[in-house]
Amino acid sequence: MYSLGCKITETEPDWNADKVVLGDAALNAKRIQDAVKVAQKADIAILVLGENEQTSREAWAVEHPGDRDNLDLLGNQDDLVKAIVATGKPVVVFLLHGGLIRSMPLRKLCRRFWMDGIWGRRREQRWLM
Repeated sequence: MYSLGCKITETEPDWNADKVVLGDAALNAKRIQDAVKVAQKADIAILVLGENEQTSREAWAVEHPGDRDNLDLLGNQDDLVKAIVATGKPVVVFLLHGGLIRSMPLRKLCRRFWMDGIWGRRREQRWLM
């Protein structure tokens, strides 16, 4: 079973793209509702949260934004965590990020992975098995 949950950015993650469109709050609210329905049918919920290539990058021009002005999770991800935890199902969280992240709902259970390329993804796959 799978559900998107929410989007960090509406645009496809592309480090080179100048324009970054953050996740639409109304669409994310609907996506979160769908994720809750899926989680209620599951034995366990696995959430993959954090950043993508557009939200964890360096700026190199005025029209190519980089560093963020706060450490909060983007794209209604905290709302997703709260909604899934409220189902009462066990939750495992993978937090993928290239810098510091602040999320009050994630304090209890979190395994962190830095954006470390293909080798990190293989490590995560082994950990899940």
